[in-house]
Amino acid sequence: MQDIGPPVPPFRRFLALAVPAAASLALFVDFVAIKARAGGRDNEVYRYRDYSPGVRGFGPGDFHYKINWGELAMAGSLAVVACLCAAALLASVLPVNAGVRAPAGSDGVQMGGGLLASLVIGVAAAGLYAVGAAEYIVAPAAPFLKWAVTPLLPLATVVAVAAIAVARWGRRPAVGWHVWLRFPMSSVIAATAGMLLVHYTFWHWTDTPLVEAAARFGGLLIGVGAALALAQPLPYRVVVAAPLGAATALLTSPDSTGVLGVIYVLAVTVWWAQRLWQLAYRPPVAWQPPR
Repeated sequence: MQDIGPPVPPFRRFLALAVPAAASLALFVDFVAIKARAGGRDNEVYRYRDYSPGVRGFGPGDFHYKINWGELAMAGSLAVVACLCAAALLASVLPVNAGVRAPAGSDGVQMGGGLLASLVIGVAAAGLYAVGAAEYIVAPAAPFLKWAVTPLLPLATVVAVAAIAVARWGRRPAVGWHVWLRFPMSSVIAATAGMLLVHYTFWHWTDTPLVEAAARFGGLLIGVGAALALAQPLPYRVVVAAPLGAATALLTSPDSTGVLGVIYVLAVTVWWAQRLWQLAYRPPVAWQPPR
């Protein structure tokens, strides 16, 4: 599929895909490293109610250490982001119309199919994160799936609607598909660094006030990362980042990482909702006609 927008340097295309993919893997590896930090003893990470062989029951209070559920949620969301950045590449191998009526010369059906395929791959990767972490830590998969996949449902809904809209309307962004799909790398880097810092401080939370300050700075970075996704012009980013970063910094604690992770996933969802809004309400002059 030929992109009609201004040419994007290949290295920039590579970075748009590689940065969220690397961030997702880094968060996942750091998430499962809790077992190594506990000395590899399964019962130090996850406490069973019944130690008899084959029993994998769990209930409130079974987790011995505070597991960083927000980190798992962010890892899953960035896996989806990375896959969606590659949607144009996946679309290029799909049939042009696939038997669906579309305007002459339109690649909307291809692009819509690429978006859906990328979404499915990304959500599947998040599910594999959950199952793999549960097996590695030796714990029931249900809570891991809950935090890795459930926060992605609003995002998946928005992307699916956007894919249908692309296929139905046959519009093309004037900036080209690669630019239109590119998620802000600054957002990914800030939020990932913040969550890694927050997770590191888990193991030293009560040591010194400096450690708590570092944790809250990590929470601040997560809020800033979310703001960088929510707004594009620099003045708007500053306006959004100030209160959101302050709020996430105040929320930061070993018990609130799930909230921090979900905040960032919601920011990703809003970013994609903005893309859907562009499809629906941007004036026709903002789009190039198919050729």
